[in-house]
Amino acid sequence: SRAAGGSQLLVHFGTGKFLESADRVLANLKTQSFYGLTDKNAWATTDIIAGRTDLAAQTIDVETNVTAGDVTTSVRVTSANGLAGKRGWYMDMLSPGNVFKGEMIITDPVLRGDRLMFSTMVPNPDPCAYGGDSYVMMLSAATGARLGTSFDLNGDGKFTAEDRYDDGSTITTTSAVKYTDGIATRPAVLTNGDWDLLLMMGSGSSTDTPGLAGCTPGEPCGQRVYASPGYYGRQSWRQLQ
Repeated sequence: SRAAGGSQLLVHFGTGKFLESADRVLANLKTQSFYGLTDKNAWATTDIIAGRTDLAAQTIDVETNVTAGDVTTSVRVTSANGLAGKRGWYMDMLSPGNVFKGEMIITDPVLRGDRLMFSTMVPNPDPCAYGGDSYVMMLSAATGARLGTSFDLNGDGKFTAEDRYDDGSTITTTSAVKYTDGIATRPAVLTNGDWDLLLMMGSGSSTDTPGLAGCTPGEPCGQRVYASPGYYGRQSWRQLQ
């Protein structure tokens, strides 16, 4: 996508491979990451990003459950670091405490206004399981930081403190929800103009536990998320002579 305020480009991608049976086995896997790179688009050596030292690091800091009303959802809270002059950002798919679970990104991300959304997968070596579980992540496209408003966890169409993580001293926006009905597909986005609906399908079946609170296993699952102000309105027009 084109970066705001100039000719620079933003390049977003995640790493990972889930094609062979060996890709289920933790011992065969390495840490995978999601990247947001700024391409200066000058067609010169200044476009080159030498390595990860040129990028700001974002981290997964908390994995917990949040109860909003009578709905309990497994969520993540991520960092909110600035770029500080760096050429982009990255986030390693490591759980809090740098715990490695083989998490990877095997679907394309979705760019929606200033928000970047993508599903991850954590493989399960059990041949009787549905491949693994997933997290549905939503971050700032420009910096990879957590957003000021994100998921509607209780499904009431509002985005309040009840939808956030409270550690007893600080109330923080969540950056991901866990999808447990197998591996989640790339989110598709529907909207009513007030909020967006992320629609996913899992690799599980109707005998599994719900993928997200209020979802029916084996059927498409929706999660309401915040829609950026000013993103909607007139998108095109036709001039009549």
